[in-house]
Amino acid sequence: MGRRGSDGGAAQGIGLDVAKRLGELGHKVMLFDRDAALLAQAKHDLDVMGLDVSAFEGDVASDSSAQDAVAGIERELGRLDILINNAGISPSHGGYSQLVEDVPLEEWDRVLAVNLSGTFYMCRHALPMMKAGKWGRIVNFRHRVDECARCFPARIIPRRRQA
Repeated sequence: MGRRGSDGGAAQGIGLDVAKRLGELGHKVMLFDRDAALLAQAKHDLDVMGLDVSAFEGDVASDSSAQDAVAGIERELGRLDILINNAGISPSHGGYSQLVEDVPLEEWDRVLAVNLSGTFYMCRHALPMMKAGKWGRIVNFRHRVDECARCFPARIIPRRRQA
């Protein structure tokens, strides 16, 4: 098929599975993740399988990092046909649920930066290359949405009816 794809959040989980499947379909894939150790392991595992992958360490929450990633894609792959925006995080407090009012604002800002702004940044920088190639597909998804729901458990306080 010969397409070129990039997968953000590709070092583990669904992101890694998507990258693997793209590679199995004969596509060249650029793995993109902020966790250097997991990224190196993911690249190694896919290399061992004989898949054509390269890796770029970066953080989608940073516009300049997203821009550098897209420049790296152009340098490594020559073009970009498929952009997978999969990177996502949820508020975590030592792995335990917390109430909305207990989430530190800095943590919430980070969640928005990765989950929302990161998708925007990657699309913003990838679209010109896709337009120049006259073909492209962008897939945006979040597999951690259910985790966000668990992070903010509903607390229902029963009220007594007054007669």
